[in-house]
Amino acid sequence: MTNVDRLLGALVLLFVGWGLWGARRSSLSGLPETNPGGRAEKEGVTAADFPWAVLNRGIRVELEHTRDRAMALRIVLDHLAEFPRYYEALAKMERKLEREKR
Repeated sequence: MTNVDRLLGALVLLFVGWGLWGARRSSLSGLPETNPGGRAEKEGVTAADFPWAVLNRGIRVELEHTRDRAMALRIVLDHLAEFPRYYEALAKMERKLEREKR
């Protein structure tokens, strides 16, 4: 991972924390960067550990389940802590299922 990727990951956290990424500030105050007791917290994984594009893809997927972007990021980090290529594998699986459905 390059320093640019780390910087972009840190900026994602800042944008989420400042409420600049489409979420209300009031819904973000006091939220931890990871799910308390979640895999990312246990393993010390943060957004700075992943390229911005990976985080963004994950957040878009998780927004199918929540409207809270901060919560989506926390879920993304837990998935990525367990399987760093989680969202790549998910996209591949979904494409395969779509082909089979036809």
